[in-house]
Amino acid sequence: MFVHPERYVSMFKSMKIRRVGVLYSEEKSGWYLQLARKAARKAGLELVVREISAPRETVEQLSTLAGKVDALWMLPDTTAVTRETSEAYFRFGQQHSVPVISFAPNYLGLGAATVLEIDRVALGRQAFALAAELLKIGTENSENRTFRFPQKVVLKHNPLSVKKSDDDT
Repeated sequence: MFVHPERYVSMFKSMKIRRVGVLYSEEKSGWYLQLARKAARKAGLELVVREISAPRETVEQLSTLAGKVDALWMLPDTTAVTRETSEAYFRFGQQHSVPVISFAPNYLGLGAATVLEIDRVALGRQAFALAAELLKIGTENSENRTFRFPQKVVLKHNPLSVKKSDDDT
C-alpha cells in the first residue's frame, strides 16, 4: 500500500502545498515517515508530524494541526487511519479548507481530493519478476536485496473536492 514518498512530494509541489500534516504510528509507518521526511526536506516542503500510539488519539492530534497545514496526508497506517477515524480526516479537511490526500480510491467518495493508487496488475507483474529473480539468484543472496516500491501508480482526483479547495484559496 506504500507508494514511494517522492511521488507524493512531487504531487504536493504541483498542488503548491508547502505544509503537510501527517499522523502516524512509529510501529506501523515510522520507516516510511523517515523516507518521506528526507524527500520533503529535499523538495523544500514541511511535514507537520503528529505521532499516535492508538486510534483514539487521532481526533485530538488532528485538532493540533488547525491553521498549521495546507493539506493532510493519510498514510496507509492501520493505527492512524481506521474505519472509525477516517471520517475525522475529511471533517478536518472541510472545517479548515485543506485537501486530504490519500492512498485508496474508496476515500475519494468520502472527500479525499487526490489519491495515488497502486496499479494492482502492474504490482502483480512486479512481484512475479522479483520472484523469478530470486529463483534465479537463489535466496542466499536475498539479504542484500533492497525494498522495492510499486512501480506503477495511478493518480485519481475528486473533482468536487479539488474544486472546493481551489474556490477557498
